[in-house]
Amino acid sequence: MYRAPDAPSRPLFIVAASERVIAYRRSDGAVAWAYAFAVERGFLEPQESSPDQPLALEFMGDRIFLGLPDKVVCLDYASGHVVGQVMLPEPAARPQLLVDGNDVFVITVGSVLCLDPAGNVRWRVPHGLMVRGSPTVGLPGNVRSGDSFGWK
Repeated sequence: MYRAPDAPSRPLFIVAASERVIAYRRSDGAVAWAYAFAVERGFLEPQESSPDQPLALEFMGDRIFLGLPDKVVCLDYASGHVVGQVMLPEPAARPQLLVDGNDVFVITVGSVLCLDPAGNVRWRVPHGLMVRGSPTVGLPGNVRSGDSFGWK
C-alpha cells in the first residue's frame, strides 16, 4: 500500500480554483507562491474565472500536474514555476490524470497521453471510446474514479 511521506517533507498545501493555484505554508498559512492561468474556451476566447471550473490536480515528487481544459501544466512544488506544458489534442471540461511511478497518464475526449516527470509527451494514442464524462482509469492498486463533470 502506498504511504505518503511524512508532513515535514510536504510543507505546502495546494489549492487550485478560479484560474489560480495557490501554495499555502502549512506551518503558518502564509502564501508561498501563486500561479495564475487562463482557461481557453473554444478556439480564441479566454473563459471568465469561475469557482466552479473543474480542475485535475496530481502530484509526483516535487512536481504538480494541473489538468486544464486545453493543456496540462507541470509546476515545481517548491516555487510554482512552470516546468513544462503540453497542449491537449482535444479540449475537455477536465482531462483525467493518473500518476503512477514516473508516468502521468492523461485521458482526453479522444486520446490517451503518457507524460514524463517534466511534463513532456512520451506517447499519445487515440482510444476510440465515446467519453462523455471523466472516465475511471487505473492500474492495479491505483485507480482514479470518474465523475459526471464531463467534456465540452
